[in-house]
Amino acid sequence: MRDFPTKEDVLLTLYVELMQLRCFLIKWVEVFDARPRERFVAIAEINAILFPHPYSLGLIALVANVAARASAEVKQRMTEISEDFHRVRRVV
Repeated sequence: MRDFPTKEDVLLTLYVELMQLRCFLIKWVEVFDARPRERFVAIAEINAILFPHPYSLGLIALVANVAARASAEVKQRMTEISEDFHRVRRVV
């Protein structure tokens, strides 16, 4: 069991883990032997499953006052996964 210093750390850690899963799945689509349309549909499905509602965990986690209260370690993890996601998104 992990220990979190703040409730914001819990929320942002969940967000980071969700984004890590999203990046992993999108990287898998990148090597998927399919037509561009099929890849597009696969990425749309990934997003629909992980972020089914506009007010999902991701949006809540990015609210400024939540991030401001998180620990430096969690903020760093958020920055890293955000950079990774933007790199993955450009490739696919």
